[in-house]
Amino acid sequence: MKVLGLAISFGMVLSILNFTGATAQDDAEPSFGQPGDIAFATELWRELEAARLVGPRSIIAQPYEGSDPHGVILITLDSTVTMEGREDTVIVKKNYAGEDISIESVATKPDQFLDAITVMFRREQSGRNSPPTER
Repeated sequence: MKVLGLAISFGMVLSILNFTGATAQDDAEPSFGQPGDIAFATELWRELEAARLVGPRSIIAQPYEGSDPHGVILITLDSTVTMEGREDTVIVKKNYAGEDISIESVATKPDQFLDAITVMFRREQSGRNSPPTER
């Protein structure tokens, strides 16, 4: 995986982790990027690597054709991870792009075409916003 890919990946994790539906009253404090958020993202990334959902030992699933705005070729993985004592579903979407890209080229050389990784994991609320809805 390219260094740029790692930077993009970590940034994507940080931006997605604390999506809490902030309201106007939360304007005084950013809803993401705090030290606790960064620690959570770092630990989540470790869990994803251990589960082989990201990183050099990542599971290579069957690539498929995507559509705008999601990406030209995608691989989507889902599993469960345990964070802060809570087990929940995580979805990892890998976007691939590049010149002469195809499903076959991504299947044989995924690192060459990796463009971004999006991680979706429902984080427990921190108390500054309304609680999550029941599932």
